[in-house]
Amino acid sequence: MATVIRRDMAAFYRYLTERVSGLDGVDRVESAPLLRHVKQLGPAVLSM
Repeated sequence: MATVIRRDMAAFYRYLTERVSGLDGVDRVESAPLLRHVKQLGPAVLSM
């Protein structure tokens, strides 16, 4: 099992197909993306 953080799904796919699948002994790859919203642009809310 491994945890991978990539910029977007395209980068995640490239990582799996170019790096992981090319490793010796790797027969198959299963993935389950977990998406989490980390930061959003918008006005700051200040409480007084």
